[in-house]
Amino acid sequence: MTPRGPYRRHSTPFKLRLCQDIRTGALWRRDAQRSHNLSANLIQLWLTQYDRGV
Repeated sequence: MTPRGPYRRHSTPFKLRLCQDIRTGALWRRDAQRSHNLSANLIQLWLTQYDRGV
């Protein structure tokens, strides 16, 4: 097992833009995962929060 390194923090505008792009169909989840090196669980968490308006 390789070490993870430091946790990355993503800005709120980045999260909002990513969620909006996914919800409008401009970006697929899988493409977002690959291009930004994000986990599927993290994207799902952000989308759930986005849908709830948190």
